[in-house]
Amino acid sequence: MDRWTPTAIARSGHPTKRLFYRRASPSGVQAATRSVDGSDAESVVSVGDGRFNEILPLSDGRCLLARVNGGESVSITQRMYWWTLGDTARTLLTNPNGASANGPRPSPDGRWVTYSALSREVRHVNIVPFPGPGPAVRVDQNGAGLAVWRRDGRGLLFVDEQGLTEVMLAFTPNPVVTATRRVIDGPFTLDGATHANSDVGRDGSLLLVRRVRQPRTIVIRDFAELVRQRVSESGK
Repeated sequence: MDRWTPTAIARSGHPTKRLFYRRASPSGVQAATRSVDGSDAESVVSVGDGRFNEILPLSDGRCLLARVNGGESVSITQRMYWWTLGDTARTLLTNPNGASANGPRPSPDGRWVTYSALSREVRHVNIVPFPGPGPAVRVDQNGAGLAVWRRDGRGLLFVDEQGLTEVMLAFTPNPVVTATRRVIDGPFTLDGATHANSDVGRDGSLLLVRRVRQPRTIVIRDFAELVRQRVSESGK
């Protein structure tokens, strides 16, 4: 049986029109799309080989950005590729020094893509021009989690070991950090490098998913005997 995981929604004014998702089947993990109301058939939009782990439409609704690795194992180094609907070939967006690229997010105007990549075992947030060419610009100081764009495209928000940080950007023409402010204080874990744990709403409100307590391991000794005693005491 096929399995599918929604990854992105393309909007054409209001309401939402199409859903893009990764489709797992016996033939592999592909990228697919169909209309939200189900009025058309599913259409596979993958281009090239590899496992499609994430797919995102850009602001024009026709260019697609995907996080892809070279096989079925998720441990293989991942790259970011883009193509236009109907293309038969895809283009590599960036090659971050052999490290896996994670968490791609196109800017609201579609001119830039932010992503994270490891450098000397530390994960950093970068921005590259779309469709390129152009250099990758790092925007964090000492390591950070995955970033999301402000709705106006003038900045990024990301978690680091001190809290949630916002950087303001100027494009002259390459991105330059012009200001930094702490939005929320408190340490965050940077281990999760697949999807961002925050986002910005249409009205500018912030959504943040954060673990509020440390996980605990509870060990019960002689569990089977304890169950038997409880059952015996209940008279069942």
